[in-house]
Amino acid sequence: MVTLTVRMLPPGHRDRYEDEFRADLCLLPRRRQIPQATGLLVGAISLRKALKEPEMSVEMKSVKFWKCRLGRHRYKLITDDNPENRSSSHLECSRCLKFKEIKEYSPSNGQYLAGGGIGM
Repeated sequence: MVTLTVRMLPPGHRDRYEDEFRADLCLLPRRRQIPQATGLLVGAISLRKALKEPEMSVEMKSVKFWKCRLGRHRYKLITDDNPENRSSSHLECSRCLKFKEIKEYSPSNGQYLAGGGIGM
């Protein structure tokens, strides 16, 4: 069944999927191998269709929510996944995924303001 399933796929993808299907089947108990192989055979038509489709462009233009077009974003606080800097976070719009940095300022006691004791 695996050989028949693989022959339905485009030639450039046959080796990979034959190895993958056989590896999946060898991990199953004997009583589950026939139903699984039948499912692979049935799914081969849609897999062949998906493999023949041209690659999707990464830079496809996405639809922007109308409120985001007006500048009314819905920002959520997202913490970064960097384990070295767990305090790092940013704001991200939940609708259009616009990125906004959080500027963290430490309060000043005014010693750096003009005329604050320099040259006096």
